[in-house]
Amino acid sequence: MENTTRQSFIRRPWSRIWPWLVILGPAGLCALMGFLGFVEYFRCSGETPSRLDVFYLTLQLFTLESGAVDGPVPWQLQVARFLAPVAAFWSVFSGLAALFRGGLVRFQLRFIRRHNVVCGLGRTGLQLVSDFRRDGQRVVVIEADEQNDNIEVARELGAIVLTGDASQEFLLKRARAVHARSVVALCGKDGVNVEVAVRCHQLARRYGGDLSSRIQCYIQVFELQLIELLRENRIFTESNDPFDAHIVNSFRNAARLAFQRQPLDRVRIKPQDDTRAHLIVVGFGRMGQSLALQAARTAHYANDKQLRITAIDLEAPLRKRDLFALYPAFEEVCETTFITADGRNPQTHADIDKLCGEPNSIVTVAVCVDDDSRSLAIASGIAARLKDRGVPVLVRLSEETGLAVLLGDDTCYSGRLGQLCPFGQTSRVATREVLLSEKLDETARAIHEAYRELRRQGGRSAGNPSSAPWEELRSDFRESNRQQTDHMSAKLRAAGCSVEPIEPRASVTRQPFAFTDEEIELLAKMEHSRWCAERLLAGWKRADKDDKPRKISSSLKPWDELTEEVKDYDRETVRIIPKLLKMSDARISRE
Repeated sequence: MENTTRQSFIRRPWSRIWPWLVILGPAGLCALMGFLGFVEYFRCSGETPSRLDVFYLTLQLFTLESGAVDGPVPWQLQVARFLAPVAAFWSVFSGLAALFRGGLVRFQLRFIRRHNVVCGLGRTGLQLVSDFRRDGQRVVVIEADEQNDNIEVARELGAIVLTGDASQEFLLKRARAVHARSVVALCGKDGVNVEVAVRCHQLARRYGGDLSSRIQCYIQVFELQLIELLRENRIFTESNDPFDAHIVNSFRNAARLAFQRQPLDRVRIKPQDDTRAHLIVVGFGRMGQSLALQAARTAHYANDKQLRITAIDLEAPLRKRDLFALYPAFEEVCETTFITADGRNPQTHADIDKLCGEPNSIVTVAVCVDDDSRSLAIASGIAARLKDRGVPVLVRLSEETGLAVLLGDDTCYSGRLGQLCPFGQTSRVATREVLLSEKLDETARAIHEAYRELRRQGGRSAGNPSSAPWEELRSDFRESNRQQTDHMSAKLRAAGCSVEPIEPRASVTRQPFAFTDEEIELLAKMEHSRWCAERLLAGWKRADKDDKPRKISSSLKPWDELTEEVKDYDRETVRIIPKLLKMSDARISRE
């Protein structure tokens, strides 16, 4: 992250004081110089007026009514005579500018289009404003707290800032949300963000244009239960209005990035291996649950061994109840153990050490305590205990402070404290690219288009909701394509391959990469396992015949029981991987 972006998060109370300094500073300097100049003039001329008379004459400098004196003029008075009118003019101009600022903003808003509306100006909102402005895009901010220090920072970045409740329809209309490229609700409370989405949906239906200019509305939602409930709401399922809703979740984004940097299968798992990936999560709150869910959806490997998850929390029974109530099929997807323990207890560290010593296990430990200092203290203790085992300890840190600053862009710190890998920092998970899933969606869209083409060739695309164009695709099907993208790297590792960037002016021309038939079959099986886990976690059930309005599928069965037609969908997903990577200026090489 650039230093300027980091500095923009520093709270700056002086940002409300400096305009007054700009106005009053020159006037104060002029008054001082004038007073001293008059005192010197009268001393040299032998006169002795009172200090009050001198002060009165000084004030008249600002109205051009004095300063013309006989005889030599002291340099202080000379400076004041010319500076005073300038200071007076500047004060009047600054006052008028402040007075008419609101009118200027209203004038700008009258004509603004294809801009971005950011609701909520916390750390995440300010980061997003900075990213939009760096790309030259116009931004309108709605912030409820008039005393928020980030308001002046946003204005300095070139954003238009409105103050008030973003869930109020009149304020969204004033921000011209219906003409915006995107509306991002980051107000800090799930209820307010959902209300923003509902109001934008109503505005889009009432005043919106055609389907080609949809409002892209991104809603920050933290509670997993609310996320699952929203996926079934009509504002996420309807495709016949100019409105497109997306759920934004910083915990899910942090989990995605964490496993991209530290994959659970950091050692290649081959079809004949008995190795299992094992994720130990200390602190099973929202971040811990998001890590577990991301792992359950993507940890599907060549040997078809189930992922093992161990959750350690002081309220483990309660965490288990909540998780299984929301995802009843979780135990069917991976083996899960809940342990009631304190992550700060040395005995807990010893128990984790014992788990890491079990044979045929690739263990990753993640500490997901809410408080940064506690999280780092627990992770340091565990990492020191495991330093000879080579087990990475992921530590959730929300801020770029302490160890996170020391590491910079490094993936992990390896040293006397063991192997510590920070993740979840706002500066990484709140960027425009990550928050709005832009690069992720680019690949997910290409995967979906390949699937649609295969359906068309088989004559099965008509009327199937999963075959709709990306713009009209239901949010759960879009998420399925994103998770398929997340799993791409696991497939490549299973085939003994890696990804390398394509040099812009490479002189050596390589043959296009292609998987062997055996690799395609292996990776297609992995994709089917991933797809089954994704569907089961989303509440789908197995049925002998597809019934589209309901969450049932005839393909939720072992690979060997599938028809060749269904298997071809998974095989095609594997075949297009080299093409998808080439779109991102990358290519596959065999290790």
